[in-house]
Amino acid sequence: MPDNMFCKKQGAVSHSSSEAEIISLDAGVRMEGLTYGKFINGLEKSKIKLDRKVLAELAYNNPEVFKSIVKKVQSSLN
Repeated sequence: MPDNMFCKKQGAVSHSSSEAEIISLDAGVRMEGLTYGKFINGLEKSKIKLDRKVLAELAYNNPEVFKSIVKKVQSSLN
């Protein structure tokens, strides 16, 4: 039996970096009262051109800056 099959049977979860970024963003925007889908839609509406990796890093390293982006996105959705 390959080692990776054993891990899967034990319930180990492996995420790619993009999945981890989405999970991080989802948690960050939910804390501000939005869903991930609404946040991404609002980014497009507000013409904010930051990729998910940068947004995830902001959410982790600069939460105040991230909150200001979320507020701008929320205002574009109303």
